[in-house]
Amino acid sequence: MSSSAPTRLLSLGRAGWFGLVFLLSAGAGGLAAAHTQNGTLGSVASATDHYEVTCYDDGSGSPQSLSVEIRDSSPGALPQVSAHVQRNETVASTSDDTAANGSPGPEIHINEGPGVYRVLVTKTGSGTKFYSVSFHCNVGLNGTGAHAGSVISVLQSQ
Repeated sequence: MSSSAPTRLLSLGRAGWFGLVFLLSAGAGGLAAAHTQNGTLGSVASATDHYEVTCYDDGSGSPQSLSVEIRDSSPGALPQVSAHVQRNETVASTSDDTAANGSPGPEIHINEGPGVYRVLVTKTGSGTKFYSVSFHCNVGLNGTGAHAGSVISVLQSQ
């Protein structure tokens, strides 16, 4: 029998391990860097995805509104997907009435200034649905003016 040294499978160093742990932990929930978030609602009728969008002044001005639209990218019309936005006492909803046509449903605007907005994505029944939801913080009311800063956090993905 010969004795051999242990084989090193992965040599990342301290910084590399930290980066790997960060990337793996961000998979189930975490921050999204883009203004558009793709998601999947599982087959259960009650499946709901939950996001927080924080609008802030990134130097372009204080945000006054959040604009949201949703696009159903699943084949087949039913169930229908919707996005519901809430901040303070204001709630608005939008739905994509035509699945997989490449166009989103109507854009909605919440005029509640800087801060945290909650966005829920739901569907009207059972069946897996794929969607894309877009978020834009704006310095003007009703989605007008320059884009302000935004951070999107994924709180729940079902």
